[in-house]
Amino acid sequence: MTPWAKTDIVYYKVRVTVEKDSDLVKPGMTANLTVETATKENALYLPLRAVREEKGSRYIEIIAAGKTVRRPVTLGLRGDEGMVEIVSGVSEGEEVITGIKEKK
Repeated sequence: MTPWAKTDIVYYKVRVTVEKDSDLVKPGMTANLTVETATKENALYLPLRAVREEKGSRYIEIIAAGKTVRRPVTLGLRGDEGMVEIVSGVSEGEEVITGIKEKK
């Protein structure tokens, strides 16, 4: 597959087979497809912007006992909507800093 770009959108040519008895798509029609490459049930995930990197190590910052604490994390699957699976390093229910608002 070779991508080509029009404005800021990347397009890929793909070939899809539709069941013969299906009347959802007819010759000459266009279709939008979602290609699912991997899924995981009950995954813990955060916005990728919450993950920081320093000297090749990835970490997040959590709030513990009123203080900011760095916590190393291991990442898993990445979604196309800016989310990333956290395999280890944080537990459900912990407060994670996802961004810092600058004062003007």
